[in-house]
Amino acid sequence: MSKKSNVDKIREAKERERANARERSVDNDILFSLPVTKVMLAALAVAIVLYVLSYVGEVFGVGALQHYGHVASYVLFALTFFLLVVARVQAKKLTRERRGQ
Repeated sequence: MSKKSNVDKIREAKERERANARERSVDNDILFSLPVTKVMLAALAVAIVLYVLSYVGEVFGVGALQHYGHVASYVLFALTFFLLVVARVQAKKLTRERRGQ
């Protein structure tokens, strides 16, 4: 019986914690359904591939691959951050609209 009461106490404590927790400003299902987020994830994947290729170019002594790979990957990383900000702003607006209804 005491074991069940401990489980109940833990469950109640978790429910109180969830009740006191602040609502998230962005719902993940909204955020990941936006086209901007999908483009952001694709840009991030390409940036990582280019970053790795730039190091491959460095190892094999291909200067053009190294230089242009670094530049392109850094540009795509910056673009990814910009798209993340845009996606979060859009998702925050849509989340507010959903919760308002």
